[in-house]
Amino acid sequence: MLKRRLPQAIKSNARLAAAMLSMIIVLCALCVLNSVSANRVQVIRAADADAAVQLIKSRDSARKSKQQKLTEPLRSTRAAAFRTALNALIRLNEQGISEVWQAALENPSPELRRQAWNEYRKIWPALARNESVPRVVRLSASSDAVERIFQGAQIDGAVWLKGESETVAAVPPYSLDRLRNAGVGYNVLFDSVSDWESARNNGDRGALEITPAYQTASARKASRIRIAVIDLARKTSPTQGYSDWLGDAEDIISRNDSYLALLDIFASDGSTQSLASHVQERYTRRGYALAGFFTAEEFASQMGRFFPGKSFDPGSASGGGAGGEINPALMNGRFHSYQSTLNEFTQLAAARPDIAQLVNLGPSYEGRQIFGLKISREVATNDPSKPDILITGCHHAREWISVEPPVYFANKLINGYDTDASMRYLVDHLQVWIIPIMNPDGLNFSQSSGNNQLDAIRMWRKNRRPIMGTGCVDGTGVDLNRNYNHQWRLDGDSPCPSFNDDVGASDDPSNEVYRGSAPNSELEVRAINLLTGDPNRHFRSRIDYHNFSELILYPWGYQYGTADDHTTLSALAKRMSDLVLDTGREYYNPEQSIYLYITTGSSIDYSYGVDHLPAPFVVEVRPNCCGFNVPESEIAPVNEENWAGARMILNWAAGPPILRSVRAFQQTSDGAFSKLVYSAHWTDQPNARQLIVDSRFPGLVPGRLQIQLGFSKPMDASSSPIASLGRGGAFDELIFSVADPSEGWKKSVYENDLWIGEVSIAGDDDHSRQWRLSAAALDAVPLKLDAKPATAATYTYGANQWRFDEDASGQDGEGGIDLNHILSPGIRGDELVIYVASPRGGERYAGGDSYTASWSLPPASTGFVPGPQELLLSTDGGLTFSSLVSGLAPNAVKATITMPRIATGTARLRVSARDARQQSASVLGDSESGFTIGSNVGAGVDVTTTSSQLIETEWSDPASGLSGSAQFYIDLVVRNRGNAPIANSFVRIVDLTKGNILLSRDANTNAGSGAIQSLNDGGDGTLSPGETIQVRLIIGLVKRKKFVVSLNAYGVPASPIGESEPAVVWQAKPR
Repeated sequence: MLKRRLPQAIKSNARLAAAMLSMIIVLCALCVLNSVSANRVQVIRAADADAAVQLIKSRDSARKSKQQKLTEPLRSTRAAAFRTALNALIRLNEQGISEVWQAALENPSPELRRQAWNEYRKIWPALARNESVPRVVRLSASSDAVERIFQGAQIDGAVWLKGESETVAAVPPYSLDRLRNAGVGYNVLFDSVSDWESARNNGDRGALEITPAYQTASARKASRIRIAVIDLARKTSPTQGYSDWLGDAEDIISRNDSYLALLDIFASDGSTQSLASHVQERYTRRGYALAGFFTAEEFASQMGRFFPGKSFDPGSASGGGAGGEINPALMNGRFHSYQSTLNEFTQLAAARPDIAQLVNLGPSYEGRQIFGLKISREVATNDPSKPDILITGCHHAREWISVEPPVYFANKLINGYDTDASMRYLVDHLQVWIIPIMNPDGLNFSQSSGNNQLDAIRMWRKNRRPIMGTGCVDGTGVDLNRNYNHQWRLDGDSPCPSFNDDVGASDDPSNEVYRGSAPNSELEVRAINLLTGDPNRHFRSRIDYHNFSELILYPWGYQYGTADDHTTLSALAKRMSDLVLDTGREYYNPEQSIYLYITTGSSIDYSYGVDHLPAPFVVEVRPNCCGFNVPESEIAPVNEENWAGARMILNWAAGPPILRSVRAFQQTSDGAFSKLVYSAHWTDQPNARQLIVDSRFPGLVPGRLQIQLGFSKPMDASSSPIASLGRGGAFDELIFSVADPSEGWKKSVYENDLWIGEVSIAGDDDHSRQWRLSAAALDAVPLKLDAKPATAATYTYGANQWRFDEDASGQDGEGGIDLNHILSPGIRGDELVIYVASPRGGERYAGGDSYTASWSLPPASTGFVPGPQELLLSTDGGLTFSSLVSGLAPNAVKATITMPRIATGTARLRVSARDARQQSASVLGDSESGFTIGSNVGAGVDVTTTSSQLIETEWSDPASGLSGSAQFYIDLVVRNRGNAPIANSFVRIVDLTKGNILLSRDANTNAGSGAIQSLNDGGDGTLSPGETIQVRLIIGLVKRKKFVVSLNAYGVPASPIGESEPAVVWQAKPR
């Protein structure tokens, strides 16, 4: 009995022990939580700071160790390991994960790298906010303790208001997590600096009481504005250790051979000693002698002495609002503020969600959204076949006018889409990204002063991030256009605390061209680099708008050596300048950036040197002299003249034009050009095209011939294309011209994309040589035709020309004359013969389907008077014929015929026309060679879908008049599983829904149901028993919805094969 109970007792005691252990663990956990809770309300003193720092460092070390374990698989090219690590990274939400993400974004595998970028784009705005956008908080710690913790643990924070037991500071969320884990309690007062600014501007007493030093009125008064007039004749060598760099040449108000006037904004208490010290440091030691150091009012009265004929408006020297409060004069004016621009872009995207998408690139330091619009047809789709274009404004806060062109362009593209075919072309063929305000915090600050004022607020240039604890002097703001990570600091330019040898940008945080503590340190720069550096994007051009000076600048800005694409860049800049001048009568000087001034860490040098974006530009808009303040009356002309230049760049980025389609007609008996004698078009495939000849009539009769040239984009309507026909080596025997008001430039899909002209073909004895079309034309850039369109032209960084933009000989670079289209030879005007155009021979048709046959009758010059006509069909190669259609009208040149349900590969059509004058006489015409009539052989054939692929490639189909922005590939395997060989096999589409069409179909067959696609059935033209054929159906998607494709296999079997029901090869959404 005891033996039986003992194990049970042991088990009971074990359960009791386990329960007690669980209670102990819970109690311990509660104790720990209570301890932590107590720590959160405990005031941290200076004496406690070192312990807090050690605790933070300990937890940082553990966190970094955990994160480091993810780094190796994120660098791996093993897809499974990479994806597992990436999923784990996506779930992480803690300090330091940006560095871990970098490993994924730089993965050696292009495909894995693209996957990482796709995920990173989604999390970046929240990650940036958590890492770098401070909340305004009240910390339960003395200011001495906070400053020691910030410094010792490298906490990203700024003290606003000091205290013995509490400290108000601006600290990002991740840094707050680190403080909390070390026992530093806090209360969030404002979620962002911008929220605090709004409260302060609304008179919130609590917000006013915690105003940080850099936001006070006294901080604004610490800046002085003077105009330094430099006597160029007295220039000497700089003092040893100093460079002769003067700063940003945008600050040059005016210059001539003798003097240079420079706007100088600097920190000073205004005392004579302070001003003299600044002049000594800024000018004298750099080798410059001043002819005067003036206030704005003094310079306005003295300018004529130094710059005859020039004038300067000193504006108002009084300060503005609180430094973030929008000035009422601005709100009643026409310059865009941050909020009004955001509202306008939000409305544009809401009004046209099919072509405009509001994008959030991430936050600024003060918590404002760096927003923009993506503009493109089917905008929600990232289309790799479309080039990306970036247009930005307001890198520099004081350049209010630079916001206006990007906003204007967005309205032009979106509002003009339905009414202006040229706008529709750009939106259809590009992905345009418009970021109107790169510096939202700086603009918001600058606009708290009036446009007519010349004070430190209105003239603010940088962003608004306070610079503290860098080992240099403190300051506010970074020049965003000196913070890009390309040639950020030149060799020989020593870092802070050395400022004297600065070149291209400054290491001094108080300087208005301060480059930052590190390249890409600023959220605004990182946000735009995330867009342009994404390997899923294909940026071809970038335009950054600035003012002033009326310039068009291109790389390089850091050196005098030219960029590899210098020829292209200089030509495009010159063309932009010409268009601006034609529109606004203002001359914008095109030049390499360094010839204005040396710059380091600039946007266009980064775009070109790092992103390998081939055509980046900075456009400095009006005025050409004497200041950043632009009157509101100048907004409209600035927008219009710069749109002329930007529009050309957009057209250039879309690529060279091609002669997409050609149709030629001759006259029928009623004089109308309705007899189609030639039709061909290029069909698009990824990075390639195929020429499809839809129809070629066997002979051209003497008389008028009209040509219709369809181009891929709007062309230059100020000049006609040079189009001609020729035989042999000369292609200019006959020159096309406009002979009727119905001819000339017309609209097909886009404005000026169709040209119609005509020639007259005279009768002669040359009936063997074919006529070749020669066509040359220019688009609005101007770019020549890509004369060999089979390979799509592209522009590659460093090539200095378009690749695969070939002339007729295949020479790459500038396009040329299109010689791809060959028409039939001429025929005698007195020859009694009928030419059968379709079926001419080689076609494949399905028995039971109806098709259009066409032919030409002998011309009237032969004396033949047509009477009743009859169509006959031979199934034995022309040995015998039987009637197919009879009683056709005497003047008929086409008819619908139904192919009999037979199988033959030697069918021929005969046209028989009686002479109305003598019914016993007839004129005959046969197909040149045999064509196929196939039967349904589905019972002996397996059709299997092996794969599918959605291709973001635009297409157009002249035969159906349809077009779209995406194609869908369906890959099939067709296998002869029977015993009978099948000759001349093809598939016939039974059902193709949603209005989609088969782009890979044979010519002269239906676009949808009834479309035929021949199979490549080997060198012998036979699908033998057991043989398989790979087939690709290319579907032109009209709608991206669930659709169905079903088909049957047809051919000419060696012995009878039964029919089958259609095989459904697709029934889903395209994906």
